[in-house]
Amino acid sequence: MNSQVPYELKKGQALITFEEERVAQNVIRMGKHHVQIEDKVVEVVAQSVPLNLGAQFQVNILISKMKINVTRIPGGYPADQIRDKLELSFSKSRNGGGEVESVEYDSKAKSAVITFVEIGVADKILAMKDYPLYINENCFRVTVSPYIEKHLENFQIFSAVSVKTVLLTGMEDVEADEDTLTDLVYVHFQREKNGGGEVDVVKCCLGESLLVYFED
Repeated sequence: MNSQVPYELKKGQALITFEEERVAQNVIRMGKHHVQIEDKVVEVVAQSVPLNLGAQFQVNILISKMKINVTRIPGGYPADQIRDKLELSFSKSRNGGGEVESVEYDSKAKSAVITFVEIGVADKILAMKDYPLYINENCFRVTVSPYIEKHLENFQIFSAVSVKTVLLTGMEDVEADEDTLTDLVYVHFQREKNGGGEVDVVKCCLGESLLVYFED
């Protein structure tokens, strides 16, 4: 099943698709064309149509051996105090903790990410599901869960050009309506003496930008 690739056609532009690739490429090679539009000769520029086919990437998901997530942290305490108490509580070896390298505390979410110095401490704590957090004389049970690390790899952007379609620019000041302009562009590029050939379809834009779709 073919996917559709969107392209934004802006004011003063037109897309013209020819039956044959060689005709489209010849029109592009010529560059500038002088098209009779009612009582004026308008210079338009022919160029290829760049298409963005999207991106492809690979996401690797790993469970950190050094970090853990902590949630259900009690509110009502200053952020600095919570960070200090988290570091102190999770460094207690008798509770399965170990030396803490850093504490990232989110007061709005009442959650934190704790990074340990040594590998293995996180696994021991995660086996408990919850952990005692001591604040002043109170002991709270906070929830611990794995910290997921995501790595974006092999990122590639795919692009292409439409080999039979040509982008025409330079018609911003044309006063004709779109139907009339479409007919005049069609007739001009249908003629071999103008470098054209058999035309399949013409789409013009004289107002707000619009999306047209190409099949991938």
